[in-house]
Amino acid sequence: MLATFIGRVTRRLGEVQEPVLAVGQSTQHFAAISRELVAAAKENNLEPPVITVNSGPPVFLTILAYASGNRDLNKSLITELEPDELVKTLATLMQDAAASNGAHLKLSALLTREEDVDWMPVLDAARDIVANRSIPYPGMMAAVDALGHFFSRGDAHRARVRDLVSTGVVNNRVAEARAARNYELMAKLTALVFVGGGTPAQPNGEAWAAVITAHPKLPELVDQYVRAYGPTASMHFAVNASTDPSCMDLCRAVTSHRVRQDRWGNMFVETAIAEIDKYLNAMEPDLHTLFLNGFSGYESFWDEIDEEALNVNVRRILTTLSVASPAIAKEVRQRARKVLKSKLDTVTATTWQASVRNGAEPLPVAQVLADTQKAPLGLSSNLFNALTNLRPELVANHPRPFGSRWFQAAKLLSLSAKRTLFVNLRDHINGASEIARLDELLQQGGADFLADGKFAEASDSSVRHIILPLLDSAEGLAWLLRNADTLASWITASSEDTQTFLKDQLHHRWSGVDAGGREQLGSLATAWTLSTPAAKEGEG
Repeated sequence: MLATFIGRVTRRLGEVQEPVLAVGQSTQHFAAISRELVAAAKENNLEPPVITVNSGPPVFLTILAYASGNRDLNKSLITELEPDELVKTLATLMQDAAASNGAHLKLSALLTREEDVDWMPVLDAARDIVANRSIPYPGMMAAVDALGHFFSRGDAHRARVRDLVSTGVVNNRVAEARAARNYELMAKLTALVFVGGGTPAQPNGEAWAAVITAHPKLPELVDQYVRAYGPTASMHFAVNASTDPSCMDLCRAVTSHRVRQDRWGNMFVETAIAEIDKYLNAMEPDLHTLFLNGFSGYESFWDEIDEEALNVNVRRILTTLSVASPAIAKEVRQRARKVLKSKLDTVTATTWQASVRNGAEPLPVAQVLADTQKAPLGLSSNLFNALTNLRPELVANHPRPFGSRWFQAAKLLSLSAKRTLFVNLRDHINGASEIARLDELLQQGGADFLADGKFAEASDSSVRHIILPLLDSAEGLAWLLRNADTLASWITASSEDTQTFLKDQLHHRWSGVDAGGREQLGSLATAWTLSTPAAKEGEG
């Protein structure tokens, strides 16, 4: 019964002629009844009605405008008019100020019908309107929509839009829309500037930050229309424009919106890697990690990273992805660490030497990676060879500006390689005739060097070449006191002759120092279970 009713009403609508449709609100009523018929058919799984509109182009376009946004209704409305005739009529209406109101809805409805038609009359009208009319011309919205929608439909049309953008015409319209507080149109025009390869100028000299404060939804709208005008547009449009300080706030807001919404668009991976600083600067700092995590999901990302050398961009990307963060997926983090480790393994000994000397990369990034691991990083023998080559310079020179870095770099080796390096340094120290500021070198090495250098295994040499020389300076004596308990194992492991000689040296120095010095020497003797000089004096 419902199908019969829908069919009957549909036939009656098809009998209505233009003189009736053109009166008052007849077009609106016609569209409303048609909408109800289409909705009822759809809800009840019936065939959609085919509703004939008997009218000329202007009236049919008006009815279509009421169907704008309703694809089902739009498809149900039919006419004997040729699509080319509708397009030409729409172009004429757009150029008539009295008839152009609502032209953007008519354009949207016509586009929904996906007719195979020559759109050049509308595009010519649109270009003329944007170039020569000002806001609030009623047909401006339709003109901007047309230019944006067809931007990617051919080189000739793209050239027209780019000409309007490059000559500043579209930016002028943006300023007019801002003055009129027409943010919808302002967003569309701004999107057209972006799509056309331009940089949105500050409207009427007003900073974009202030404009966004006045209308917080503006960045979201701009992004929405950039997508509508260029569905595959990457974020590069905003990233590239963000290098202009006057546009930074707008670009950063648009790009940040995309990242937060996880709506990236196409990414030119190789370009983005090469310009990663520009990309990150074009978004809020708290989004960097989230962005890089998403970026790593692009198909060619890891292939491109694998091919790149360990340059500043690759270091920044892999370092960020390697650090534990809720924004980084576990599998991404693990892969980033693996790739970074493999790249560090290929660094030459010469590069490592320079890095340890001056503190430049790749040592800092290697230390960041090491901090993410529970076990030693275990870098290749290139680093071991570099540290070995630097050892004579480390021992001989004072001050030692790279001393702390040398010992920190040693921790990036495997445990066995680090211990071998430290034992070799121990032997070098014990074999040297004199070392300037030995206490400084030992202080830089810290407890790790004392433990892994296995000084107790070369106890006699270690006592003679380290402990005894350090008794002769205030700095050395202070180091001995700080590490007295550790040094006791060396002394215990040394020969009786070495212990006796050390005890005699403590006694010898006793008489030449003040009360404070005697207290220090006494503390060392006690820690090392040697008889104190005071006890020996008492025996005399």
